[in-house]
Amino acid sequence: MKRLIQLILALLLVMMTSGLAEEDPAVVTVGQISYPLSLARYAMKSGEMMQILGYTQTEENTSLTDSVIENFIHMGIIENQLIEAGKHDLTEEETIILRGHAGSVYDELWQGLKQQLLTAGYQASDGDITQWLETELGCTAEIVYQEVLAQEWIARAVGLYCSDVTITTGETVEYLKKYYIEPDQEAYENNIDRYEEEILLTGSESFFMPEGYRKLRQIVLPYPQEVLDEIARIQPELNLVNSEMLDLREKMADALIEGKETDSLLSEYRGKQETQGKLMGEIQTIEDNAIPLLAATTDSIYSRLSQGTEFTTLISEYAREGEDVEMLREGLQFHPSSKNWPDTFRRAATALKNPGDVSKPFAADDGIHILQYVEDIPGGVHKLTEEEQSALYSAALQQKQLSVLGEQIEKWRSRYTIKTSPELLENL
Repeated sequence: MKRLIQLILALLLVMMTSGLAEEDPAVVTVGQISYPLSLARYAMKSGEMMQILGYTQTEENTSLTDSVIENFIHMGIIENQLIEAGKHDLTEEETIILRGHAGSVYDELWQGLKQQLLTAGYQASDGDITQWLETELGCTAEIVYQEVLAQEWIARAVGLYCSDVTITTGETVEYLKKYYIEPDQEAYENNIDRYEEEILLTGSESFFMPEGYRKLRQIVLPYPQEVLDEIARIQPELNLVNSEMLDLREKMADALIEGKETDSLLSEYRGKQETQGKLMGEIQTIEDNAIPLLAATTDSIYSRLSQGTEFTTLISEYAREGEDVEMLREGLQFHPSSKNWPDTFRRAATALKNPGDVSKPFAADDGIHILQYVEDIPGGVHKLTEEEQSALYSAALQQKQLSVLGEQIEKWRSRYTIKTSPELLENL
């Protein structure tokens, strides 16, 4: 959801604002059911985003417009069938439940967009956010309700016409491989950077893990106040240099786009880079010099470890206020090729050769660290829990049911008069 909201924000900042048409003509009519331009517009914008994110793609030689219209035709056939079967009415209670669900979906999108705008430094009123969603995405609370209704009609059609569909263990395994394992393996097997960005740093799930990860536990001893004071003396100058380097990178990018020379900017950037390295070196020296100041504590830790005290016990004792002790005891995942760790951390972690090894104390940004190499983490296919197996079976069965329903829809197609107006979707 976060990635979708971020993409919406990006599109809002580059798209030309255009008001919704006062009229809302039908784009697709199937028998008794018509779908208006407002709903089709939302489908088009959502489809564009899903394609950009890589979640969906149209078949070769099929445009997004054709795909959207075909989806509405399928929905129209389903709704007509439900009407004829007497299954298209909603009770008052069902309406309340569905509208409540739609409201939650819309509110999550709205709140997420607001937070992303604030994070990006854009001040927007509640009215602005609502207007942007409507004008740029075609998204309103009522449109979201119509989307929720569509899912209800599909579920009813599956229950009516596909309830006898079953799925074998082999089909379930094949579904897992095709839709989960193989895409994740292709994405992450040889790309640690992408795996960490999309999975580890976001807390997401992957059905394939690259080889080479190990579990580490650590104890972090905070720096004494005099060390923090020395670092604080240098940090403002380093922050300024970092900001100036960022500004220079942007200027060089603009110059390259405009075809202007960049030699002077590059020379200035290299000068700032040299200053940055000098300041970072000064901070690292200050941090390294803090290690002897905590020698009594680190010596005690190593002594207790040699006497059989568990590393996890020491983690609990030395955890800083507010830290999640259970998460610290569980440990972290580290890969030697990862770029998400300070150099001092990476060197200390890769120097540990065998499970059970403990590092010497080393300095990093947040204090003096001591690492324990716990175990290697097996790479390869993710082993499913019972809950995941049950969810997988349901998803595989639903996919097969929808496939059977799609075949049935094609058989019903000739029963209905179908009118489409694809030209209405041009230049949305």
